[in-house]
Amino acid sequence: MQFIHNSSDPSIEVIDVWIDGVKVVDNLNFRNAASAIDFSPSGATVLYVCDSASTDTTNSLIQWSDSTADSSRHQFILQGLQQPGGFSPFQPLELLYFNSVPDSAAISGNTDVRWINGITDGGMLSVEEIKLGFGTMLQGFGYGDVALNEAYTTSNYRIELSNNTTQIGQFEFDLSAQDLEDRGITVVFSGFRQPQNNSNGATLQLIGFEADGTRHVFNRSMARVQWIHNSPDPAIPSLDIYRNGEEVLSDLNFRAATGYTAVPAGVNWNIEVKEEGSSATLATRELQLEADQSYVAIIAGNAESGFSVERPLSIEVRSSRRSAQLGAATDVLFFNGSPDFANARLFERSALNDFLFGATTFGSFSGYSALPFIDYRIDLIDEVDNSLFATYDLILKQFNLEGEAITLMTSGYRDTASNKNGPPVGLWFARSTSGLMIELPQAVGIQERTAASPELLIFPQPANDGVTLRCEERIKELVLYDAVGTMVRRLQPNRMELSLSTNELASGMYLLHIQLSNGASLQRKLQVQH
Repeated sequence: MQFIHNSSDPSIEVIDVWIDGVKVVDNLNFRNAASAIDFSPSGATVLYVCDSASTDTTNSLIQWSDSTADSSRHQFILQGLQQPGGFSPFQPLELLYFNSVPDSAAISGNTDVRWINGITDGGMLSVEEIKLGFGTMLQGFGYGDVALNEAYTTSNYRIELSNNTTQIGQFEFDLSAQDLEDRGITVVFSGFRQPQNNSNGATLQLIGFEADGTRHVFNRSMARVQWIHNSPDPAIPSLDIYRNGEEVLSDLNFRAATGYTAVPAGVNWNIEVKEEGSSATLATRELQLEADQSYVAIIAGNAESGFSVERPLSIEVRSSRRSAQLGAATDVLFFNGSPDFANARLFERSALNDFLFGATTFGSFSGYSALPFIDYRIDLIDEVDNSLFATYDLILKQFNLEGEAITLMTSGYRDTASNKNGPPVGLWFARSTSGLMIELPQAVGIQERTAASPELLIFPQPANDGVTLRCEERIKELVLYDAVGTMVRRLQPNRMELSLSTNELASGMYLLHIQLSNGASLQRKLQVQH
């Protein structure tokens, strides 16, 4: 006999099982199965489920009686709730009985599954496979329902539970990873969809049991989120974050970021932002995140009125990267988080000589830019009148950002006097790990390029087998770097025109550092495409 404890009632988390007056299972915990129990049936078998402190069957929680002589293998599953009160809805305690125990798959290469729905507040469930395109597994599957001998090719599935149009959660039904090929298992839906309405019982979980009691937990599918507090409003130096009414993050300080934390995917989350220690909600947002994806969530804007530009507090979310896609580069995401900087763009002047990010309105994200691991100078430009606000040094090597992904953002107010003397605007970045954001230093000693500066032509772009450089001054030295900052060529031609072979260079983006005879230094991009 196999006995599975799947009653989510917190008052009977541990139980004893008796058969015909003999205790056969002592202290069986919730969400566990007893090892195979041998017993000799004699006529009608009487099974009792008792409290874990039981010394006899006088005060049993539930009992079952019937003949078991027609089979040599038996399975009992305890589910439901002991007493009304504190549960919504209440489903009385029950014992499910089967005269067989899933053991092996009928067809080699499969896993045979017996499904049991033990979620008392789940309603009618639909179970869909969403990773491999399998489709519907179960439909109209209510509490207490059973699906026998469902056969699946042993693989790693992702299943989504829903109730009507409401998604309840996603789970990694990883049969292959858990070595269940050619096996038979009993899979129970366990716990509560809404624990807060059910005596704060266990959260929903998916668990499988083999015939010998071996337990398999099919974990929730997870996404990861990084939270960043970038609201410069002096009234909210620290914030609390709530998810579906439960506090999940406290005391998030201004210009601080969390690391990436795991969050269940495929679930509708109601996110609330509150001032530290307050019950008043300042901003809300509904979120549903995809499994295996990472997201950055930035709190921006003002919690109060009376600022030069009214920007209500908001939660801005975008898919993100936790590390650089190319190991030796740095991936940069830009967010305009300054409430009175309506439209910003960033121009890189030292190496790329190009716009790093185009016009980005307040509260918006750019796409990612993958930067070779060198140092840069960035102009912050007001798109409204095309004026230069300030120039900053993005020193990747000094900040040790090789292989990392960062979120770069405007933070603070341009006009502090008109914005309650809040912090002044600057460029700040958050790493993917938790900690305070880092401010980019403003560049010093910048010489603006004038119309009289030497003109440098590079053609054709992109280059195939060769490229020509032509300048009004003699090219004294040329250094070529690949996309990860490794020097691949160094020349000292000392002439105004130079032909450079690119046959042996791999396709991709390169950087040219050029020293001219008049002392000027130029940096240009070179794209090679074969």
